[in-house]
Amino acid sequence: MTLTKRCIAGLAGLMLSLGVLAAPVEISGVKLDDLVEVRGTTLQLNGAGVRYKAVFKVYVAALYLGKKASTPEEVLAAPGPKRFSITMLRDIDSNELGKLFTRGVEDNAPGAKCPNWSPA
Repeated sequence: MTLTKRCIAGLAGLMLSLGVLAAPVEISGVKLDDLVEVRGTTLQLNGAGVRYKAVFKVYVAALYLGKKASTPEEVLAAPGPKRFSITMLRDIDSNELGKLFTRGVEDNAPGAKCPNWSPA
């Protein structure tokens, strides 16, 4: 499995574990549509949540799929387009954001599980 697929699987697992499934929802002031269209395909909200760093809300993330999925493997196997949206809730320098995402991947997929991963 490539690094990209592993990262998508990890993010999908995060979204699935955060609890809000396929309902019009507002999280931390961010309104998430129940349905979105990507390249002529209607996708439904599969999961959403807010990322905290200490006590600070950092971003709201949402995962949209063509049909419901309950495991990262189902998300990766789903045919057609997928949408993962991130709405920032804080001003963060792009370099800092990149470091945070890299650290998140490293913390959730150690080198033994991601042999192709080499942090920048």
